[in-house]
Order: sequence, then structure tokens, then C-alpha cells
Amino acid sequence: MQDFYIRTTTIEDMLKAIALFYTEPIELTPMLILESQNPQWVMLYIGTMYEPQEYIEGKEPDTPVALPGVHMNLRWIGPDCPDLSPYTLTPSPQYPKYLWA
Repeated sequence: MQDFYIRTTTIEDMLKAIALFYTEPIELTPMLILESQNPQWVMLYIGTMYEPQEYIEGKEPDTPVALPGVHMNLRWIGPDCPDLSPYTLTPSPQYPKYLWA
């Protein structure tokens, strides 16, 4: 089993990354989940991610600050994983914002 944290600069590049393992037409919407049983994988398309904010009671939150790029998580369970190295965050985030249960 391998977990990949994918970041691209554009949605078009993200679609290229996804095309390495998923060949059906796709419309990317935030928090989209796709999965396959053969080969076995699950994908979470996140889209834009934002810097974490501290919550202070009684204070309006600051305007969210977007992190660079477009984001997706992929868990590859089966064999024959495609080469995702051009799209993979290296090193992987120390504290990922989205984790697999």
C-alpha cells in the first residue's frame, strides 16, 4: 500500500496525473472521491487547500490564505502503481491535512 500526496500547479496538470490511472471522463469537484477494485486504489480530489487558522472566540476569522497548487490524495493498494513522481509532493507532508481512515 502506498499513499501519495499530489500537487500540481493547474487543474489541467491534475487531470494528466489522474489519467495515469483513471481513463474515464471526469469533472473535478472539491472532495470528490473515486475508487477502483482492479487495480485497487482510492482517490480524494481536494482542490484548493488553505493555511490553517487559529479560532479565537468572539473574533472574526482572517481571510483564508490559499496554499499553492491543486491537491489530491491517492492510496494505491494494488500492484503496478503508475509513476506519479512528477506530481508527488516530496517529501510527503509531515502533518497532512487529510488522512485516510
